[in-house]
Amino acid sequence: MRKMKKMLFCLIIIPLLTGCAREEVAVNIPVDMEVTKLAQILENPALYDNEKVLLSGVVGHGCLKCPGDFPYQEGASSIEILVKGFRRPRLRRGQPVRVYAEIKAGEKKVVISALAMEVIK
Repeated sequence: MRKMKKMLFCLIIIPLLTGCAREEVAVNIPVDMEVTKLAQILENPALYDNEKVLLSGVVGHGCLKCPGDFPYQEGASSIEILVKGFRRPRLRRGQPVRVYAEIKAGEKKVVISALAMEVIK
């Protein structure tokens, strides 16, 4: 009975700890890509709809414990960026980051999904 409990524990806990429920896709940030300003995207989102961009800013103020997104800030402009297909690194407010992202522009909302990110040290 004790062996069964240990086996059941391992079957449940190990997959949770290893993260097998979440598929990770490695996407590299293009080396030769120019940085796009967040203010430009927010000012004219239709121009960037379905485009991939490179952003360079800092981690903003907001919920850093939320696993699916993070606050991003660039000067006076800020937005929540969704993480798509990878685990984001541990972040601190004010930490410089580069984000390779895909833009989806709706009528009233812009959704930015991070495909890859790099913490600048």
